[in-house]
Amino acid sequence: MVFKRRVLNVLFILFLLIFIGTVFYHNIEGWRYLDSVYFTVVTMTTIGYGDFTPQTDIGKIFTIFFIFSGIATAFYTITLITKYIYKIEFRTKLKETGGIIKIKN
Repeated sequence: MVFKRRVLNVLFILFLLIFIGTVFYHNIEGWRYLDSVYFTVVTMTTIGYGDFTPQTDIGKIFTIFFIFSGIATAFYTITLITKYIYKIEFRTKLKETGGIIKIKN
């Protein structure tokens, strides 16, 4: 139960960061909401196509700090979700085999 709470907390933080980035870029850079969400997600996942770039100084400064917090949160979220799925699969396999797991060579 603690693990599920941690996953939910991290997902909440991830979506909060996406929301903050979207609102910031919409208001400061003057982009449409869709463009702001797009840039936020592309930045947080380190894809960085380069089709949108901040033009204001405050936008550039915000992006520098946003990259570090966004990337860390995005990858931590992906890691936690992967770990959670693995745990479910592992427990299912243990139940199916009666506690014995064979390793294939």
